[in-house]
Amino acid sequence: CEYNLGNTAYRASQAQKDPKEALAQLGQGVRHFQNALAGDPSLADAAHNIEVSRMAMQTILEEMKKQQEQQQKQQEQQQQMQDKLEQLINQQQQNNQNTQQAAQEQQPPEQPQENQNNEQPQNQEQPNPEQQQQQAQELANQQQQTRQQTEELSKEMDQQQPSPVDQAKEHVDNAAQQQHTAEEQLRNQQYSSAQQAQQKALDELEEAKKALVQNQEQQKQDQQQGGQEQQNEQPQKAQDPQEQNAQQAQQENAEPDMNARPPDETAQEILQKEQLNQQQRNQMNIQGGNQPVDKDW
Repeated sequence: CEYNLGNTAYRASQAQKDPKEALAQLGQGVRHFQNALAGDPSLADAAHNIEVSRMAMQTILEEMKKQQEQQQKQQEQQQQMQDKLEQLINQQQQNNQNTQQAAQEQQPPEQPQENQNNEQPQNQEQPNPEQQQQQAQELANQQQQTRQQTEELSKEMDQQQPSPVDQAKEHVDNAAQQQHTAEEQLRNQQYSSAQQAQQKALDELEEAKKALVQNQEQQKQDQQQGGQEQQNEQPQKAQDPQEQNAQQAQQENAEPDMNARPPDETAQEILQKEQLNQQQRNQMNIQGGNQPVDKDW
């Protein structure tokens, strides 16, 4: 009976999508196999199944650790992207202000109404075309530098595989296009058109930051709720009567644990204790005798 319950628990672990639930099922199976081995130390299949379960638990633990490390690395990368986006937004805002100031300086000063029909004073300073062209080039170079940094950020987003920041990257690419348009218009001293393109670029960068923040929040929620959602979505597989009876007996014989520990901790303890038991069994085989197996773990 214990041996069959162990097999049932092992098969249930294979059908689990949630790794923590799979560990719990494997832990139950190991206990049943050990109880079966305690009743009959010559039951080689039970000892073999314990080893198979132990290796399966170790594999799951390694995969969970690897997944956690990948998620942590991904979150750190996204935080760095968010910081760079904030810097780009500040730079673009400064570019917009510089262009607005240059446009205002290019406009001729308003004359009082009584002097509108009179000739302009001879001592009024006339705009210097060379200085205007130099100022336009400086503004265009500033916008070019911001665009290059925006394109570098877009390349960094491409390197994330699989990419969880597609929506943010789309806004970053749109911002780079608008920045390029503004850059060309600044070189031609088309300040009004350049201001419009710069404002669109700023809006796209802010939308990219918003999308990145929302993506980070969604990832945190998925990490917290993913296990439960996967369990709810798991399809129910048809079982034969023998499996149904075995699972029913398992539920009836199981004792509730009021101080249940986290699955990871239980799995680690099971692996450690089973290694000790395996060493004892190996020693028993060497000595040619049978020793009772500890069954309180």
